[in-house]
Amino acid sequence: MIDENDVNIADRKLILLARIDVCLVNDFIFPQVEINIEKNKNKISNNEKWRKAIQDFNSIKTMTNCLFFFHDYAYADILLNKKYDAIGLLDKDFIIDNESYVVCESYVLSFLMKQIIIPMESASSGHNGFCVIHFPNEIPKIIYELPEIKEELRIEATDIVKKLCLCTYETFASSS
Repeated sequence: MIDENDVNIADRKLILLARIDVCLVNDFIFPQVEINIEKNKNKISNNEKWRKAIQDFNSIKTMTNCLFFFHDYAYADILLNKKYDAIGLLDKDFIIDNESYVVCESYVLSFLMKQIIIPMESASSGHNGFCVIHFPNEIPKIIYELPEIKEELRIEATDIVKKLCLCTYETFASSS
Protein backbone atom coordinates (compact mmCIF):
# COMPACT_ATOMS: atom_id res chain seq x y z
CA MET A 1 0.00 0.00 0.00
CA ILE A 2 1.21 3.46 -0.89
CA ASP A 3 -0.36 6.49 0.74
CA GLU A 4 -0.97 9.42 -1.59
CA ASN A 5 1.05 11.72 0.69
CA ASP A 6 4.10 9.52 0.11
CA VAL A 7 4.03 10.19 -3.64
CA ASN A 8 5.80 13.18 -5.21
CA ILE A 9 3.13 15.82 -5.84
CA ALA A 10 4.07 16.04 -9.55
CA ASP A 11 3.23 12.34 -9.95
CA ARG A 12 -0.26 12.45 -8.43
CA LYS A 13 -2.15 12.02 -11.69
CA LEU A 14 -5.05 9.67 -12.30
CA ILE A 15 -4.41 8.71 -15.91
CA LEU A 16 -7.47 7.97 -18.00
CA LEU A 17 -6.92 5.78 -21.06
CA ALA A 18 -10.39 5.21 -22.50
CA ARG A 19 -14.06 6.02 -22.01
CA ILE A 20 -16.55 3.20 -21.70
CA ASP A 21 -19.67 3.43 -23.84
CA VAL A 22 -22.88 3.96 -21.87
CA CYS A 23 -24.55 0.98 -23.60
CA LEU A 24 -21.69 -1.28 -22.48
CA VAL A 25 -22.05 0.11 -18.96
CA ASN A 26 -25.79 -0.56 -18.85
CA ASP A 27 -25.80 -3.88 -20.71
CA PHE A 28 -22.64 -5.44 -19.27
CA ILE A 29 -21.00 -3.64 -16.34
CA PHE A 30 -24.06 -3.10 -14.15
CA PRO A 31 -25.30 -6.71 -14.58
CA GLN A 32 -21.77 -8.09 -14.11
CA VAL A 33 -21.37 -6.13 -10.87
CA GLU A 34 -24.64 -7.61 -9.57
CA ILE A 35 -23.47 -11.14 -10.43
CA ASN A 36 -20.10 -10.60 -8.74
CA ILE A 37 -21.68 -9.08 -5.64
CA GLU A 38 -23.89 -12.14 -5.32
CA LYS A 39 -20.90 -14.50 -5.80
CA ASN A 40 -18.90 -12.66 -3.12
CA LYS A 41 -21.69 -11.81 -0.66
CA ASN A 42 -20.08 -13.71 2.24
CA LYS A 43 -16.80 -11.81 1.90
CA ILE A 44 -18.65 -8.52 1.39
CA SER A 45 -20.85 -8.91 4.45
CA ASN A 46 -17.74 -9.03 6.67
CA ASN A 47 -16.08 -5.96 5.15
CA GLU A 48 -17.50 -2.53 6.01
CA LYS A 49 -15.39 -0.66 3.40
CA TRP A 50 -16.44 -3.03 0.65
CA ARG A 51 -20.13 -2.70 1.58
CA LYS A 52 -19.77 1.10 1.48
CA ALA A 53 -18.06 0.95 -1.94
CA ILE A 54 -20.94 -1.12 -3.30
CA GLN A 55 -23.52 1.21 -1.78
CA ASP A 56 -21.76 4.19 -3.39
CA PHE A 57 -21.60 2.37 -6.72
CA ASN A 58 -25.32 1.63 -6.67
CA SER A 59 -26.09 5.35 -6.24
CA ILE A 60 -24.28 6.10 -9.52
CA LYS A 61 -27.13 4.65 -11.57
CA THR A 62 -29.28 7.72 -10.92
CA MET A 63 -26.60 10.41 -11.18
CA THR A 64 -25.92 12.70 -14.11
CA ASN A 65 -22.51 13.71 -15.50
CA CYS A 66 -20.89 10.41 -14.52
CA LEU A 67 -18.66 8.54 -16.94
CA PHE A 68 -16.90 5.19 -16.76
CA PHE A 69 -13.22 4.99 -17.71
CA PHE A 70 -10.37 2.54 -18.00
CA HIS A 71 -7.55 4.03 -15.91
CA ASP A 72 -3.81 3.38 -15.98
CA TYR A 73 -1.78 2.09 -13.05
CA ALA A 74 -2.68 4.03 -9.90
CA TYR A 75 0.07 6.24 -8.45
CA ALA A 76 -1.06 5.40 -4.89
CA ASP A 77 -3.98 3.89 -3.04
CA ILE A 78 -6.59 6.40 -4.18
CA LEU A 79 -9.66 6.56 -1.97
CA LEU A 80 -13.21 7.05 -3.16
CA ASN A 81 -14.50 10.61 -3.48
CA LYS A 82 -11.01 11.87 -4.29
CA LYS A 83 -11.39 15.38 -5.69
CA TYR A 84 -9.44 16.60 -8.69
CA ASP A 85 -9.39 20.20 -9.98
CA ALA A 86 -8.27 19.86 -13.58
CA ILE A 87 -7.82 17.63 -16.59
CA GLY A 88 -5.29 17.69 -19.41
CA LEU A 89 -3.62 15.68 -22.14
CA LEU A 90 -0.35 13.99 -21.27
CA ASP A 91 2.63 14.02 -23.58
CA LYS A 92 4.87 10.98 -24.12
CA ASP A 93 6.85 11.88 -20.97
CA PHE A 94 3.65 12.06 -18.89
CA ILE A 95 3.85 15.85 -18.62
CA ILE A 96 0.57 17.76 -18.81
CA ASP A 97 0.23 19.71 -22.04
CA ASN A 98 -0.33 23.32 -20.89
CA GLU A 99 -2.48 24.08 -23.96
CA SER A 100 -4.93 21.30 -23.13
CA TYR A 101 -5.25 22.00 -19.39
CA VAL A 102 -8.89 22.58 -18.39
CA VAL A 103 -10.09 23.54 -14.94
CA CYS A 104 -12.91 21.20 -13.97
CA GLU A 105 -14.04 19.81 -10.67
CA SER A 106 -14.31 16.02 -10.61
CA TYR A 107 -14.68 13.23 -8.07
CA VAL A 108 -13.86 9.54 -8.27
CA LEU A 109 -17.06 7.81 -7.19
CA SER A 110 -16.04 4.23 -7.76
CA PHE A 111 -13.14 1.97 -8.65
CA LEU A 112 -13.83 -1.43 -10.14
CA MET A 113 -11.41 -4.32 -10.34
CA LYS A 114 -10.45 -5.25 -13.87
CA GLN A 115 -10.31 -9.01 -13.26
CA ILE A 116 -13.60 -9.32 -11.35
CA ILE A 117 -15.83 -6.37 -12.10
CA ILE A 118 -16.81 -5.38 -8.60
CA PRO A 119 -16.61 -2.05 -6.74
CA MET A 120 -13.63 -1.55 -4.46
CA GLU A 121 -12.96 0.96 -1.67
CA SER A 122 -9.91 2.34 -3.47
CA ALA A 123 -7.65 1.98 -6.47
CA SER A 124 -4.67 -0.03 -5.38
CA SER A 125 -1.26 1.42 -6.11
CA GLY A 126 0.28 -0.10 -9.20
CA HIS A 127 -2.99 -1.55 -10.52
CA ASN A 128 -5.12 -0.46 -13.44
CA GLY A 129 -8.86 -0.95 -13.78
CA PHE A 130 -12.11 0.89 -14.21
CA CYS A 131 -13.37 3.98 -12.45
CA VAL A 132 -16.43 6.19 -12.40
CA ILE A 133 -15.81 9.92 -12.46
CA HIS A 134 -18.44 12.52 -11.60
CA PHE A 135 -18.19 15.98 -13.12
CA PRO A 136 -20.67 18.01 -11.01
CA ASN A 137 -20.69 21.06 -13.27
CA GLU A 138 -20.28 19.63 -16.76
CA ILE A 139 -18.31 17.01 -18.63
CA PRO A 140 -15.29 18.70 -20.23
CA LYS A 141 -15.12 18.33 -24.01
CA ILE A 142 -11.52 17.09 -23.82
CA ILE A 143 -12.91 13.80 -22.45
CA TYR A 144 -14.17 12.94 -25.92
CA GLU A 145 -10.60 12.86 -27.25
CA LEU A 146 -10.14 9.54 -25.48
CA PRO A 147 -10.94 6.35 -27.39
CA GLU A 148 -14.24 4.74 -26.47
CA ILE A 149 -14.62 1.07 -25.54
CA LYS A 150 -17.85 -0.10 -27.15
CA GLU A 151 -17.80 -3.89 -27.27
CA GLU A 152 -15.35 -5.64 -24.98
CA LEU A 153 -13.63 -4.55 -21.81
CA ARG A 154 -10.33 -5.99 -22.99
CA ILE A 155 -7.82 -3.22 -23.39
CA GLU A 156 -4.15 -2.79 -22.68
CA ALA A 157 -2.48 0.43 -21.63
CA THR A 158 0.01 0.00 -24.46
CA ASP A 159 -2.83 0.16 -27.04
CA ILE A 160 -3.64 3.76 -26.11
CA VAL A 161 -2.20 6.74 -27.95
CA LYS A 162 -3.88 9.68 -26.17
CA LYS A 163 -3.91 9.84 -22.40
CA LEU A 164 -5.69 12.29 -20.13
CA CYS A 165 -5.01 12.88 -16.49
CA LEU A 166 -7.00 14.24 -13.62
CA CYS A 167 -4.98 16.20 -11.10
CA THR A 168 -5.10 18.91 -8.48
CA TYR A 169 -3.93 22.50 -9.02
CA GLU A 170 -0.84 21.68 -6.96
CA THR A 171 0.08 18.73 -9.16
CA PHE A 172 -0.33 20.77 -12.33
CA ALA A 173 1.77 23.64 -10.94
CA SER A 174 4.57 21.30 -9.91
CA SER A 175 4.69 19.35 -13.16
CA SER A 176 4.46 22.14 -15.74
